[in-house]
Amino acid sequence: MVQNLAYVWHRFKTGLEEEGLIAPGLTLKGLRHTVATTLREAGLDERRIADLLGQKTPSMARHYSRSANLADKNRETMATLEKENARRAKIVKPSAEKRQTQSE
Repeated sequence: MVQNLAYVWHRFKTGLEEEGLIAPGLTLKGLRHTVATTLREAGLDERRIADLLGQKTPSMARHYSRSANLADKNRETMATLEKENARRAKIVKPSAEKRQTQSE
């Protein structure tokens, strides 16, 4: 007997609900959003998320992960930028002490 996805999903979901492992109302679309959001918050790029979700383009991964909280990742990115800017802003000339030693 061939069973369609909707039937199999319903049976599987009902079993998980009865065991108290998931709350009622879980949908495949909701799972897709949760997986994409979790992976985006973990730092994965949209192409890799799209590949996992079976999407052809990263734009769908962007859509599914749009509610990801990226505040921590953005803080890390800004810290990296500030560190790099500070490194690049250092004076490259030798100190006066080193110049005197070299000219003597």
